[in-house]
Amino acid sequence: MQARVRVDRFNFGPPVGFPVQFRVVGPDTAVVRDIAYRVRDVVRRSPLVRDTQLDWNEQVRSIRVQVDQDKARQLGLTSADIQGLVQTTLDGTPMTQIRRGEVWRLVGPAFLHIELHHIAFNLIMWHGLAAYFEPRRGSLRLLLLVLVTAVASNLLQFYWPWSPGPRFLGLSGVVYGLVAYLAVKSTTDRRSGLMIPGNLVVLSFVWLVLCLAGVIPDAANGAHLGGALAGGLLGYTPGSGMRRDQRAG
Repeated sequence: MQARVRVDRFNFGPPVGFPVQFRVVGPDTAVVRDIAYRVRDVVRRSPLVRDTQLDWNEQVRSIRVQVDQDKARQLGLTSADIQGLVQTTLDGTPMTQIRRGEVWRLVGPAFLHIELHHIAFNLIMWHGLAAYFEPRRGSLRLLLLVLVTAVASNLLQFYWPWSPGPRFLGLSGVVYGLVAYLAVKSTTDRRSGLMIPGNLVVLSFVWLVLCLAGVIPDAANGAHLGGALAGGLLGYTPGSGMRRDQRAG
């Protein structure tokens, strides 16, 4: 053990350091910590001393997770999935932001993307579906459909058991919502005048299955399912497919 003593001039005025300071150094952190506590206890006994403090407080527990990538791939899990599960287990899910009134977080992830090909693919799909839907149902109905499917997809992805938490983004949940809406409405309500190519529905379903099976990694499976379920339920709702000319009459 070694002791380093330094005497500083006592300064008056704006914030200054402690007038008396002791520094304990050594190679073993556990021993250094024990000595620092003993030094503090000795100094604290003096009637001329108050507010004894340590700048190195209690140790913080840490967890290091070593992922067996082979077993993780067999289970269809990625490192991001495991990270999300660990963080949710330790810290819970940060829903307090929404409780404080930040309701835009319910739809915000749908409008955020990271990579160029990600936003390009989603926008091409969304534009094609929206350009068909809007002239037949109106801008307001399209907006409501986007908002409902965005909220549903984001919430399900947030609580998705295999990758919970807020680390997701993209418009794919809304795209699945539009596909499901058109598919269900065109099937259950022939009078709606809506239709969607069957090969597009099949392609969307195959893509969803591949993502769920882990063939396509790092996919927001909860968002895909949430958007599809919400869009399908809206499409099945009676009256939701009424044409604009029918409403005007």
